[in-house]
Amino acid sequence: AVACKKDIYFQNLDTRIITHLCKLKSHGRPMSIEWCFEEPTRLGLGTTSGSIQVWDTVNTKTVREWKDVDWDAVGGISWNGKILSVGVEPGGIGFYDIREEKAVGRLTLHKSKVLGCKWSHDGNYLSSSDARGVVYVGRAGWRGPDQ
Repeated sequence: AVACKKDIYFQNLDTRIITHLCKLKSHGRPMSIEWCFEEPTRLGLGTTSGSIQVWDTVNTKTVREWKDVDWDAVGGISWNGKILSVGVEPGGIGFYDIREEKAVGRLTLHKSKVLGCKWSHDGNYLSSSDARGVVYVGRAGWRGPDQ
C-alpha cells in the first residue's frame, strides 16, 4: 500500500491490479499505513489529524475509526493480532482492538511524540521511538516504570 497526497492505493501482488482504496477528505493527510498480518485484507491507517482507521480492502470500506481530540498526527502503527498499536502525542502509545469502539489501553513512556512503533513477528515485544531519539523495547504485558 502507498499514500500519495490524500489518496491510498494498494496493489494485489498476485494479479498486479492496483486499486484506489480511498481519498481522505476531512481527516488530514495519511501519516502511517500498515497491513494486518492476521487478516491480510485489512489495512490500518493513521492521519495527520489524529484519525485512526481500519479498512477492508476487499470491499474498500472503513471497518472501524477512532479519534482522540487531544491528538495531533499519528506516529507509527503496528498490528499484533486484532490489536492496532498507535504512536500518539504527547509520548503515548494507544492500543485499539478492531472489535471495540474505544481504546483498550494506553502506555505513556516517551517524553515527546512517538514516531514509530513495531511489534516483533512473534508478538512478544513492542519497540517504540520518539522525536527525541529515545527507543524503548518492552515485552508484551510490560507496563513500564510506574505504570
